[in-house]
Order: sequence, then structure tokens, then C-alpha cells
Amino acid sequence: NPNELVNLLCKDFNVRIPDFPTAILEKGDTLCKGDKLRLNAYIINDDYSIVWYDNQKNVIGNNTPILETDLERSEWIYAKVTDQFGCSVEDSTYVIIVPKPVLSMTVSPKDTICRGDSVVLRVNSGLQKCNFGWSTGTSGDTCKSIPYTTQNYTVTATSVQFGCITSLSKEIVVLDAEPVGIDGPRYICKGNDAILKGKNANHYFWIIKDNDGNEISVEADSMNFRPEKETDYFVVGRDNNGCESKAKHTVGI
Repeated sequence: NPNELVNLLCKDFNVRIPDFPTAILEKGDTLCKGDKLRLNAYIINDDYSIVWYDNQKNVIGNNTPILETDLERSEWIYAKVTDQFGCSVEDSTYVIIVPKPVLSMTVSPKDTICRGDSVVLRVNSGLQKCNFGWSTGTSGDTCKSIPYTTQNYTVTATSVQFGCITSLSKEIVVLDAEPVGIDGPRYICKGNDAILKGKNANHYFWIIKDNDGNEISVEADSMNFRPEKETDYFVVGRDNNGCESKAKHTVGI
């Protein structure tokens, strides 16, 4: 009987058609050159596998929803997610490589100074507009300081357009002058000369008074004085680095 044969051969059964997995790839937008790329794939499914690959279809990550990799140029990044049923979905984002600020620094008067001298550091970022912060806690493209020991000054630049960050450091060397001294008699007889000679420096500048009572500086290794009473004499010594120190010598009668 044909009808009985049909009933015998035909059975009801359910066919499940699963949905595709849901995966949303975080948009990369821009990446500062030299920084590590980090992307997140937001996946709803519990049981899945994921493969990351670049524009040339090279695999750059496996089985992790977070991709961390180096990127040399602007390109598309893809993520392919496959669920337990073998259904796959793919998402992509285009990452643009943008340059970091290129910094240069000038130092005035120079990067080796004497203790007590001031120094001015200025940073330039070329065509990129940046915000600058210094290790001293100041901001702006100029840093003024009076360092008392050798130290490094670091400036951090953040580009206004992309937020890329780069830093540049400069060491400022601080020198101490050799203490200058004066050789000469402590006491002389009235009417005699006191010959005073500078020591421990390369150049000596004696502070004396002219006929009008004004202080003047006279450069000489030694000076002859004829004091009428106990008198203090001063010399400023300058070494090869240009650093100066001052000494006093008292001559009594």
C-alpha cells in the first residue's frame, strides 16, 4: 500500500539553524608610530575561536580577544570569530599610523655651568603643535633653572592633534670653582708695602677703590698695597671653566 509505505519512510525531525557569532571589533583609528597596537574584540558567544590577521592575511594573533602587536604602517586589521557550530563572522578596523613629535633642545648659555649660574632650556617640536611638561614641574617650551648639582632635565611633549607622547632629556653639568686664596703678609710696618698674590686660579681680579672712592676691578696676579691702617683686600679668582670664587685677606699695621 503506497500510503503505508509513505508513513513508514517519512519521519519528523527538527533542524537547528544557529545564529552567526556576535563579534564587535574595537575601532583602532590612530596609533602613534612606535607604540604597540592593542585592540579588543567584544564577543558574546561563550565557545569560540578567534584569529587575527593583517592586510596581507598574515596571522598576527590566535585565540585571544585582545590583540597586542607592533604595526609598522597604516593598514586594515581583521578578526575572524568561529563558534562551536563552525559558523564564522569577520570584523575589521583600519589603523592609521601617525608620527610622534620630533624634539630638539637648545641650552643657554651652555650645558656646563658654574654653581650658582642659571640655565635656560628651550624645546622645539617643529611643525607639530605640542603641550610641554618638564621634570621640574613647569610647563611650556622654556625651562629656567639654577641647578646646584649636575642633573638631567626631561621634557615630555604631547601632540595636540593626536595625543602622541615623546620625551627628550639633557644633562646640565654643574662645576665648583677651586677656592681662590691670597698669599701675603698679615702685618706690616707703617709706610711699607704689602705684596699680595692670588693663588688657586687662572685669572685674578682685585677689588680696589679709585680716587673717587668707587670700586673697580683690576686684573693682575699680584698687587702692591700701602695701607695706612688695618685694611681688608679682596680678589676674585676665575678658573679655566670660567667659574669664580672670592677671597679676603686682612693686612694689619
